[in-house]
Amino acid sequence: MDMLTAYADAVRRNQHRVEAVKPDQLNDPTPCAEWDVRTLVDHIVGGYQMFATALGTSLPPSASADLPAAHRTAGDAAVSAFGRPDAMHQTVVLPLGEVPGQVALGLALTDAVVHGWDLATATGQDTAIDEALAAALLAGAQGSVGADMRQPDGAMPVFAAPVAVGPDRPSGDHLIGFLGRQP
Repeated sequence: MDMLTAYADAVRRNQHRVEAVKPDQLNDPTPCAEWDVRTLVDHIVGGYQMFATALGTSLPPSASADLPAAHRTAGDAAVSAFGRPDAMHQTVVLPLGEVPGQVALGLALTDAVVHGWDLATATGQDTAIDEALAAALLAGAQGSVGADMRQPDGAMPVFAAPVAVGPDRPSGDHLIGFLGRQP
């Protein structure tokens, strides 16, 4: 799987989702208990900005009042930053520490796919995750998300406790459940 292509596809898919959000949905709840739709979109945009900046890409001023424009600007910057020839080989400084560019791309891809699912769920859009992509992201998450990253007692509690998912469910449901969401 070409992770950069998958990332660009996830960002593009999220762009369509952001564009489809109706103004009366901005205050609606999301699967992220502490965030409404507007806060979730701001978080997605902030994630793109964080990865782009960590890879050395400067960003133009944000148009945060216009969520689709802010998403497009930040998403394009992140995809472009990961697409630079040296990006996969450089050390990227993130809040969780220093990681190789390839690992940063895996984190960015997981973040884009999972928060895209959150947005789609909150706004009644298509939540499907490609089976091969979901299986790859699940394997990566299972190898990197430990108890220290789980709420409420982890040192960096980013995720809720895993949600049990039946063995007959698609990999996307297992990914979402592993990361503490109810598929």
